Amino acid sequence: MSDEPLSHYFELAVKSSWAVLVSVGLVLLAPEQLAIQLGFSSFRSTNLGYLWLLLVFSGTLALSPHLKGTLWRFALCPIRKLIFPVRDFRSHVKQSRMRYYLVQFMSVNFEPVIVYQEVDSNGNIRRYVSENGERFSPPQKDVCSHVGDKEFKHPRWAGWKLIDWRDVFNGDTETGCWGITER
Repeated sequence: MSDEPLSHYFELAVKSSWAVLVSVGLVLLAPEQLAIQLGFSSFRSTNLGYLWLLLVFSGTLALSPHLKGTLWRFALCPIRKLIFPVRDFRSHVKQSRMRYYLVQFMSVNFEPVIVYQEVDSNGNIRRYVSENGERFSPPQKDVCSHVGDKEFKHPRWAGWKLIDWRDVFNGDTETGCWGITER
């Protein structure tokens, strides 16, 4: 048995798949008159099903290095994050969710204004929202204090907006865990 890992054989198959793809494509798509002149007309008619399978398989191998990142980012990783989310054991909030904190600002005439601070699953402040779901522009963004014990508060109007879709589709399985205290 060879000491070369299986990945080397896969790399060789990927490198040669373009040549196989072009060759099988020419055999399958060549006009009948040209196939008779070149002598592969009877071969093509007897092995038509196998040739089509070989064409699809070699095309898949040829495109696999280009599709791997796209397939992971837009199909496999989002499915994994949505079906098997990581949970924060303390607050039971799922991974890849927006977090809403109640924060308090002081208005111009020194009256307290309580709004929601929307934080994405990587800890970045996205926006401030009033209790009825309208965007709130604070006078000074860095001068706010948390109301309560800094727990997540999910407003009634948020609904499906709780999912942080940017984090779901970024392809990184370790994101969305900033609120996780234990696994």
